[in-house]
Amino acid sequence: THNHEVVSFFLDAPGIEHCVVQRLHIEQQRYNLSIEQSTTLGNLIDRNHVQLRELYLHLPLGEEAQVLLFGLANAINLQELSFHNTDSSHNAKAVLIAGGIDPLIQLLQNPQNQLKKLGLVNLGLQDQHVIAISELLPTCQIELFDFSKNTIQSAGMMEFVRH
Repeated sequence: THNHEVVSFFLDAPGIEHCVVQRLHIEQQRYNLSIEQSTTLGNLIDRNHVQLRELYLHLPLGEEAQVLLFGLANAINLQELSFHNTDSSHNAKAVLIAGGIDPLIQLLQNPQNQLKKLGLVNLGLQDQHVIAISELLPTCQIELFDFSKNTIQSAGMMEFVRH
């Protein structure tokens, strides 16, 4: 069975809305999730915001990724987040970041958030995104960042480090 078939089976399974999840790792190289699957996954993340500790999404991300991001806003017990776009085309990154990172900012602004590791890889992040994140560093517990394969310039990274 191919990986995308396993992911589809999981996300399309009856009763998935009642699933309790502490760790969720989804790696898929070539197949985008459908809008319905992204909505299911975003809802699963949102419903499990109390239990969910580790979330690794290594997927080819497009506009459906915004649905996933909205599920993150309340995931205050999340300790590790790796959001990695496996589609290296410029269009995929532009579509993803055009929707903004507001749900992630909302999570980081919550004083109860427990995030220790944050990976935002190949998402098309630019200076303004890491600067927005850097402004929240004094109140965050994050110990490890991975912003690799983004379009962050030295000015944005210097501002990030300054905080």
